[in-house]
Amino acid sequence: MCRFRFTRCFIFVFLMMLSFPAFCGWIISEKSRDDKGNTQVQTIRVQNNHIRFDDETTITVLDLDNRSVIIAFKGRRIYWTGSLQEFTEGITNVFQEQMKYLIDNVPEDQKIYFENLYQNYLESAGRQPGKTTTGIRIVKNDTTITIKGFKTKSYRVYVNDTLKESLWITGQINPYAGIDQEKLLAFNKQLSPFDEHNTYSMTEEYLNLLKKGMPVRSVIYYPDHSKMITEIEGIQNTDISKQAFGPPQGYQKVELQMLLNQISGIKK
Repeated sequence: MCRFRFTRCFIFVFLMMLSFPAFCGWIISEKSRDDKGNTQVQTIRVQNNHIRFDDETTITVLDLDNRSVIIAFKGRRIYWTGSLQEFTEGITNVFQEQMKYLIDNVPEDQKIYFENLYQNYLESAGRQPGKTTTGIRIVKNDTTITIKGFKTKSYRVYVNDTLKESLWITGQINPYAGIDQEKLLAFNKQLSPFDEHNTYSMTEEYLNLLKKGMPVRSVIYYPDHSKMITEIEGIQNTDISKQAFGPPQGYQKVELQMLLNQISGIKK
């Protein structure tokens, strides 16, 4: 499940804004699955400049105005909150430790994936600020298909002639209306070293694609020829309480290092 944690947690924060009058908030349910049969159900709450992600084990809250993060683990009922800068500095060290551990301990048939993931991370970390992937090409299929009740157009994203992602986008709805675009992109840019998807999804071409609406289905293709499919399961337009974007009630606040030990799963 490592792949889900590092590749899906922040993927939707790239979505662009379309006006959509109604309630302020949105609740989105999505399901991801990989080639090995692993699945993850995630719920995303969006309101103003706050985004909350819930999966089976974790809660992640992004406050774009204050550039702060809340991370909570449901099983241990613990959480940490602090600045984005504190979080990224801490998780950089943990991510490197985890990759080295996995490369040394996973079965041989999985080694290549983690070696490629770690190499992508090192290249991203060494990239100069503002530098983006070149050679991106987006191909549109004009055929309209209906997914989950939404009419969609499909797009294929290539980087240096390698297929990286397929998306089915609807222009009928976009729950991210009202979120400050500049704050959203600045926030996610700081998180970008942890996701190879971000090496092309921060390009102008990709962001312009997402201005067309909301992805209802996406398929991400990995260097080991595996893929991950994510599809919207349901969506609701409703007001969300401010408490939903605060620390979870009944959880104990802990230091960042203790929380990051839960992410790595490596016992020293």
